Amino acid sequence: MVGPILSGVVAPVLSLLLLAFFCDRIKRR
Repeated sequence: MVGPILSGVVAPVLSLLLLAFFCDRIKRR
């Protein structure tokens, strides 16, 4: 019951964090 909703929320958040992390690394070069 909670699993699919949690995964649906966690997936986009993780992808956004990864995007922010890579953008930060690229900007610091």
